[in-house]
Amino acid sequence: MKLLTYTSLYYLAVTIPVCLIGGIVFYVYMSRLLNEEIDEQLEIRKMQVMDYIQRTAHLPDTATLEINSIFIRSGKHAIVEQTSDTLLLSPLKDEDLPYRQLKFDAAIGDQVYTITLLKPLVEKDDLLQIITTSIGIFFVLLLLALLGLTYLLSRRLWHPFYLTLQRFNETKLDSIGHEEWPKTSIVEFKALQSGGDRMLKKIHEQYRN
Repeated sequence: MKLLTYTSLYYLAVTIPVCLIGGIVFYVYMSRLLNEEIDEQLEIRKMQVMDYIQRTAHLPDTATLEINSIFIRSGKHAIVEQTSDTLLLSPLKDEDLPYRQLKFDAAIGDQVYTITLLKPLVEKDDLLQIITTSIGIFFVLLLLALLGLTYLLSRRLWHPFYLTLQRFNETKLDSIGHEEWPKTSIVEFKALQSGGDRMLKKIHEQYRN
């Protein structure tokens, strides 16, 4: 296996896991960020509902507060406020759709009611899909660009080394001492050529003797 091929494979082995881990972390972060935004919207709607109940001593309806997804049922005991994800059947699409729900209780007189506010997560899922796809395409293009750039740079930087090897292979014992090494500014390659000169001179002296 050539050094350039080995370098490219090693670079892939390191870069791909880094990109995958970065993509997963970014997805989790964006999902949590969008959930926080949805929770804030549900809290605002809850404040509107509670304010309406305090002002009117009546339960609101969807037309009053322009809240489309609200369910109210009477209960005997107060519940702990909770926010969670759930699936509900959509009559339009005839399939379960994801929702974010906020449950809390409200009292009117001696009667306790459990109020559930719902926020569809379809827009969130669509947004995450678009973001994930865009990030995935960006990572692939970036990886290909870095691989191409690394290959070209490595090939250019290692070119003097391959020319030096070619000189070694073409050198004849009766013509040692007239080698013309390729010019390079890389210290390691200069050291290789200098060491090659000393080695070839010793071989030539031994050959003549």
